[in-house]
Amino acid sequence: MSGSPSGARGWRFVHTVAYVGWALSIGHAVLAGTDATQPWMLALVIGSVTLVLGALSFRLRSQAAHTESALSASRRRGAATASHVRSRG
Repeated sequence: MSGSPSGARGWRFVHTVAYVGWALSIGHAVLAGTDATQPWMLALVIGSVTLVLGALSFRLRSQAAHTESALSASRRRGAATASHVRSRG
């Protein structure tokens, strides 16, 4: 499914909707749930939020590192091209 551009868009859409649904379910559990004040429920909510935020943080850091390394490589190629042009001129 993710091999084509439309498949990748669909995959991204499904995951975005899943994140929104998860956030709504956490909000419902905390604000409207009858067990919201029970220790086991608080542990589940805190654990779930901690894991999702940790995974999101990891994803954003690894994506930033990938973007930064691609930018560095692009700058190196640009510098090499510029020095090649100067040496020929």
